[in-house]
Amino acid sequence: MIRLKKRSATPPTLVSDAVVKLMDELRGCVARGERIASDRFTPHWSKADVKQALYQMHRGKCCYCERRRDERREPDVEHFRPKAAVDGCNHPGYWWLAYDWHNYFFSCKKCNQEHKKNQFPLLDESKRAVCAQDDLANERPYIINPETEDPEQYIGYDWQSAYGQFVKAIGLDDDGRGDRTIRIVGLNQGAIPGERAELVKDLEQIVETMKWALREDKQGTIDRTADVIREETRSEKSFAGFRRAFFRGHGLGPYVSQD
Repeated sequence: MIRLKKRSATPPTLVSDAVVKLMDELRGCVARGERIASDRFTPHWSKADVKQALYQMHRGKCCYCERRRDERREPDVEHFRPKAAVDGCNHPGYWWLAYDWHNYFFSCKKCNQEHKKNQFPLLDESKRAVCAQDDLANERPYIINPETEDPEQYIGYDWQSAYGQFVKAIGLDDDGRGDRTIRIVGLNQGAIPGERAELVKDLEQIVETMKWALREDKQGTIDRTADVIREETRSEKSFAGFRRAFFRGHGLGPYVSQD
């Protein structure tokens, strides 16, 4: 995971008359003491203007696993705070955020539908918002928010213990948020660790070239290799978080892309 670029203006669909009307209906349901089921939500978040804006914000990648995804074939609009239920607690879901632009991320189906689903644990459950009037800022989610936080401060990578076979994501913080995020969204599940490992050989060659150039004071090679490192760690690259951690782990952090 890496931090996402700034979110664009709210797509027109999410402020349309249809959404305004539906939200009025949902508020009416809640006022009558009704619990809102998933099928009461019309998926306006699936409209083209919403998905395209998210796709651009996420640089064409799943916000969690960082694999590049096709804009039309395998995109999910992920509700960061689940709209209709929250696993592990008696909560009605954050229904009032169902059409909130700032509650959406672009995710692949595997991360969203097979792993995260309706999970949204907090470090302190007593601070959980239960209605639109509650302040979300009081919540401390375990899951890292890649828009407002820097995931690279919470998630690192182990590319040595199973060298050449898989690269495992590891938590870095004392609160366990990195580790919990890894488990909730499945960052060490399926083919993902193996796909990260496929990058190691090429990244190592770049490291070796740069270390030789620095040792021998070959400025031309240093400059060219620095450009390569910046290119290899740009935010658009798949597994950019791992790529950056790899170069930093070899003492080449100053050359990592800052985009």
